[in-house]
Amino acid sequence: RRPADAAGRVTLLVDMDGVLCDFDRAVNEHYAARHPDEPLLPLADRSFFYMRKNYGERFGPHAAERVKLITESEGFFENLPPIPGAIDAMRQLDAHPDLHVVICTAPLTQYHFVLREKYAWIEKHLGSSWIQRIVLTKDKTLVCGAVLVDDRPEVTGMLHPPPWTHVLFDQPYNRHLEKPRLRAWDASGVDQLLGMLLGSRHAAQQRALGFIPANKLAPSRDEAELARAEPRAGRA
Repeated sequence: RRPADAAGRVTLLVDMDGVLCDFDRAVNEHYAARHPDEPLLPLADRSFFYMRKNYGERFGPHAAERVKLITESEGFFENLPPIPGAIDAMRQLDAHPDLHVVICTAPLTQYHFVLREKYAWIEKHLGSSWIQRIVLTKDKTLVCGAVLVDDRPEVTGMLHPPPWTHVLFDQPYNRHLEKPRLRAWDASGVDQLLGMLLGSRHAAQQRALGFIPANKLAPSRDEAELARAEPRAGRA
């Protein structure tokens, strides 16, 4: 049985950086502004999860340190640009009566600015009502939900298996993995995610609205993968 809240809604956990916020684009913009004579990392070439490691491998340790200073600077997280379609998609998912959407994000260890700025970003882009639905944790396996949408290739922690299924938000550094994947925050992506979360309920709703013929209800590849990976209650 998929984790649900007290009202019986299915809980969807959504990461921030690299999923809702365009972390990589912001790093490159700040890097170019601070170091205009230095080369930038082509974002399509990212092969490591940590941006500073990508810069370090390509340009040396001095470049990695520059990226670290950028991401730890005041105002960086608060002013991250949204990933295209993310805000509208979150509002659409939140409006669904069968879903409970929660932001689940891991702060930097250097927390002096990032904690407040993550809250400020959510309030700015999604509204003050979302402040009550933010979970900041270094261990996402301790957070209950049906699905976690996250760009990190492997999300590990105290509980194995975790109480949720990991759906990758597509990024260059996670494309080597065969997992359920959300490729974009467009109408197709939202519909795919609803199908993963709600299964037959979503299909029935879509059919009632005339969007899906009765003979076209076979699960997609990602839905089938999600069903096979349905998590059991984890233990430490």
